[in-house]
Amino acid sequence: MHAPMNRETVMSRARDDPEPILLTIFSALGREAEIPRLLTMFSESERARFSQHHGRENAVVTRATLRQVLSSLLRTEPGGIVIENDAHGRPRAVARRRVEFSVTHTAHVGAIIATTGRLALGIDLEWRGRVKPWTDDAVARMARRCLTTDERTEFDTLRDDEKRNAFLRAWTRKEAFLKALGTGLTTPMRHVHLGLGDIPDLRQLPAPAQGWAWRLLDLDVRHTPAACEPAGDTAVPRDFLGAIAVGLPRGRTGGLAEPEADITVRLTIDAPGFEVSVTDSGSR
Repeated sequence: MHAPMNRETVMSRARDDPEPILLTIFSALGREAEIPRLLTMFSESERARFSQHHGRENAVVTRATLRQVLSSLLRTEPGGIVIENDAHGRPRAVARRRVEFSVTHTAHVGAIIATTGRLALGIDLEWRGRVKPWTDDAVARMARRCLTTDERTEFDTLRDDEKRNAFLRAWTRKEAFLKALGTGLTTPMRHVHLGLGDIPDLRQLPAPAQGWAWRLLDLDVRHTPAACEPAGDTAVPRDFLGAIAVGLPRGRTGGLAEPEADITVRLTIDAPGFEVSVTDSGSR
């Protein structure tokens, strides 16, 4: 067993919404022996579903970690929380107290972002190695599907060795944003302009996004070799990048695009051998 690391990353605080955002990074690597214990906090229907789930270890660890995060926010036992799927298939906690969360996982690593504040939240995390085997033509095809016209123009100016990382950064920002918006991939990514640079350019957003002030945070996660099992196994994914989208209703900030309604992210690294950085990459 290991003790979680906790760190607070202050993007300054919301003026009238002081509840922090909890960000938890976790790994399912080598946790098969914990599965029977983790399943005890699941509902009967969850146990039946997750026991047969393809990639059971990742699925069970992810749902158990979600229950533990919600438990800390709602101040109740993890097993006492009711989680249901909404009309879009997204999990939601049925509770008297408002709670917002978003979940992502890739390879053996996952991330959960949650708050009881009145915020819209979305998160995405991807393994950098996912795009390494792609041919240059495959990267270009995906860019045409996912980027706006102006983003594709910017993309075409990049060197070939820059395009994979730029594409993956754009993908994670857009997926996190669309999760926060509540539409997911039913809204085509090519209809959302967030830019490819270090500082996002939020200038083409769907109509439902107009009533919110948005913050985008970039996320970089490194799993050090010492934490891999077996030690030194180069097949274990180690480098990940992601994004967090946070929306605050504009009416609460006087309609300003750059309000004092900044945020506090409280980071928990619930696995050994991880290095995590969170960068406040831009707002609108």
